[in-house]
Amino acid sequence: MEGNEVTQRDLNTDAGSLRAQILRQASELFARAGYHQTSSAEIAAASGIPISVLFHHFASKVEIMNTILKHDLGAAVAAAERQLTRTGSPATRLYDYLVEDIGTACQSSYAVGVNATSGLLRELDFAGARARSQRLSDARVAIIEEGIEVGEFVEVDPQSASRTIEWTIEGALIELDTDREDDPEAFAREVAGFCLRALVVDSDTFDRIRRESGACPGEDRSS
Repeated sequence: MEGNEVTQRDLNTDAGSLRAQILRQASELFARAGYHQTSSAEIAAASGIPISVLFHHFASKVEIMNTILKHDLGAAVAAAERQLTRTGSPATRLYDYLVEDIGTACQSSYAVGVNATSGLLRELDFAGARARSQRLSDARVAIIEEGIEVGEFVEVDPQSASRTIEWTIEGALIELDTDREDDPEAFAREVAGFCLRALVVDSDTFDRIRRESGACPGEDRSS
């Protein structure tokens, strides 16, 4: 492909990788300049394609953003709801969700800090993403409520605790967009551990939580 010349053969044979390239470039522009401050023309230019090719793959900038949000929020919702349906220690399940969610985000192809835009989700164009965000919040709140009920977590407003966790993750992901982690798993455990330590009644139980955690398959759980 030379310059901005894209043939129909390119469109037919490399559609998947070109779509991914557009999404990567768009996510970086959104994270850096903001969604509303980024134009479709700028996304096309950053992707090295004419704007007509951009619109061949995506009907609008809204569709591009919704695709990014669906990718990242969808993975987070799946991780949280998976832990919600499990049995066992709520603290361990919350930790497992956090490690999976953050670890997956660390390895995302997109600038995932773009999701830290709660105001954007209130707009009509992003109703689907807003619904997924609500499902994610509901799952977190339910696990926290279980933890309070069984005495693993301190008495706290579950909604407030969930929002605090959300803000902590968002801050971590914004930092991640500017400086990718060499060890995503260690980074995910660090952030997850920070969140859990703020909730557990007895901080000494954190080592037990990590031993029980399915997110730590290499650790000895016998003690």
